[in-house]
Amino acid sequence: MWLMRAYLGRIRPHFVICLMVLLATGVEEIAGVLCFPDESFDAASRAYVAPIVFSGKVRSRGDNFNGGVYRTVFDVHTVYKGNIGVGAQVKLDFFDPDAKNSIRLRRRSRKHSILLRRCILAASVQPGKRYIVFASEITGGNYSVVSAPILQSKKTTREVRSIVCKKCAKPPAAAGLRDVKLTTRHRLMLKCRIKGNPIPSVIWFKDGKELRPSKRIKIKTRRRKSNLRITCLKEEDAGIYECRPSSIMGQGSSTKARVTVTKSPRMSLRPGNVSSTLWPLIAVPCPIESFCLNGGTCKYYEAVGELVCHCAEGYKGQRCESKDLLGNIPRDHLSLDATLRTLALYLGK
Repeated sequence: MWLMRAYLGRIRPHFVICLMVLLATGVEEIAGVLCFPDESFDAASRAYVAPIVFSGKVRSRGDNFNGGVYRTVFDVHTVYKGNIGVGAQVKLDFFDPDAKNSIRLRRRSRKHSILLRRCILAASVQPGKRYIVFASEITGGNYSVVSAPILQSKKTTREVRSIVCKKCAKPPAAAGLRDVKLTTRHRLMLKCRIKGNPIPSVIWFKDGKELRPSKRIKIKTRRRKSNLRITCLKEEDAGIYECRPSSIMGQGSSTKARVTVTKSPRMSLRPGNVSSTLWPLIAVPCPIESFCLNGGTCKYYEAVGELVCHCAEGYKGQRCESKDLLGNIPRDHLSLDATLRTLALYLGK
């Protein structure tokens, strides 16, 4: 820990607060050198962490030494952050992820990092290609990588430029959730709007416990929107739902909604109560005229999304496709019975 205090003493005071946040979000200390091994973060997050950010072309890549460690030389083309000159040559060490016995060599490379007072991360850097590099200065003219470099593109360049400008970094925040009341069997859709720079990630919670995607629960997050969808609601789905954003700057303000789920009124399917209990099941003309065969009449029940055929005399089946051998039974009774059985199937009776 004394190494971290010594390192903090050599950097600008305003950066100390940032480091305290970063230590809680995956940033490590290796021999007093800032190290950000998590490759899931985007270019903006890496640029926010690193004291020095530049785009550079790989001049050369040396052979592996000390196991799976190799050295590269970058020609600096554009400086986005930090005190380094354009045209300078920067030497950085990386761990070769394709090396044999990679797990054992990774441990050895960590020891090598401590000896050299450098952060060594796994990266496959190719000569002749241009990367955005995230580094820090150890001593005069000597540098250490902070996070794995990223191939330069219009997208990554835009992400870096959006965070290195003055007062461009914004803490994460979420909004948009509202209380909702639904009945069982319906679908719940909660939409969360996200703010912040770098773009935050989102975790959904119910009553303080993290929600995991499942067959009924779907979570879709894309840039600044995150949607939670739960199909076929149950009474136990009621509770407090929370959309909680976080980024390299830490955890931000969340948004919550109370979801109330009441039991759907059950419909009696006994023939004697049809007139009084099936009133919500209003039949409308069938959208598919040819659905019912052999002269059957098609009706569509919007409440359950089901097409029902009232078969002509002498026919039966879901689409009136079969001949009715029980012709002496009244047709109205058979049609009603088929309708009730179909509705019972879709209502879970």
